[in-house]
Amino acid sequence: MPNILTFDVETTTSSKGSPYDHRNKLVTAGWLFNEEYIETIDPAKVQDMVYSADWIIAFNAKFDLAWLRRHFGIHRQEFNLWDVQIAHFIITCQQNKYPSLNQVLEYYDLPRKVDKVKEYWDSGVDTPDIPKEVLSEYLEWDVRGTYECYKRQRANEKARLIRQDCWDTLVLSEMEYNGMLYDLEGSKKHAAEIDQQVLQIEAELNDLVQVPKINWGSNQHLSAVLFGGQVKYEVKEDYLFTYKDPKKPPVMKTRTVEKVIDMPRLCTPKRATSKPGVWKVDEDTLSTLRATGKAKKIIDLVTKKSKLDKVNGTYLKGIPTRYEEYGWTDSIIHGSINQVSVVTGRLSSNSPNLQNIPPDVKSHFVSRYGTT
Repeated sequence: MPNILTFDVETTTSSKGSPYDHRNKLVTAGWLFNEEYIETIDPAKVQDMVYSADWIIAFNAKFDLAWLRRHFGIHRQEFNLWDVQIAHFIITCQQNKYPSLNQVLEYYDLPRKVDKVKEYWDSGVDTPDIPKEVLSEYLEWDVRGTYECYKRQRANEKARLIRQDCWDTLVLSEMEYNGMLYDLEGSKKHAAEIDQQVLQIEAELNDLVQVPKINWGSNQHLSAVLFGGQVKYEVKEDYLFTYKDPKKPPVMKTRTVEKVIDMPRLCTPKRATSKPGVWKVDEDTLSTLRATGKAKKIIDLVTKKSKLDKVNGTYLKGIPTRYEEYGWTDSIIHGSINQVSVVTGRLSSNSPNLQNIPPDVKSHFVSRYGTT
């Protein structure tokens, strides 16, 4: 009989417990080796179980495998892996994205876990401060529930496909753990250059329209500029305030006043929004308009600005910001590669999206093997 190890870990909660956030630590872990359950983070005991296992069962296995590597130094790849979350995604024909353990338990008419631990997390209590008996009960339920789901899944007709996907999981786990080296300072410098280009584009747009206070990031303003309508904006103005008490002299004060400018129509709109008088101005819609003259110049500049803003927001500024927020270290970017998010079954990537890196951003991803 093969040795089957089912396990789960409990960690601190920064960045949802990410193993790549240096602020996090492993709090405890539960292990079901065949039918014997133990809660331990003793390295010798854990290594003995992991290296004796023929099958390793987990729920969202990449998370647990990364913690296995980070905390215990265990980097084992010669084993059979079964990820209960991936299996459920496949069994339900990719209709249930990122299924939770409770959803899978319910699918098999198994008792759902009582999520007392989440109540502590939601109230701001971090994992080490949760009562030990509450955390231990929650952990064991996770482990045993994962194993019970596995026993029901392994006989499914899609078992071969599930095993194939779980082999991929081992590779993807390696990719996420190693991450990609990124030139953070170069990215920030590049972002500053893009900011200057955006300012120049906005100056050209303002020269074309000759209307003060246009917000080129506002869909409502852009709709009014292209298709006619009102541009509303606020200004501060001084006014003489007179007291009811005639003994008090008038004083100058400042108030906020709304200004309204009626814009002429420059081209014909195509798609209305739910807001009366406002038309859609997304990139796909703008690319289909029959615009000439001033309208075409405005659309070309706005489209160029939008692309530059996206590069900055998602990558050149976005990646350094995410790096700080997620507690990553050593200039390594640990993007997520997802197996349970797309109905076709293909992989997706987020935080950041490493599948669609713009060409002018790729130069900031640096090889750790040098250049020749």
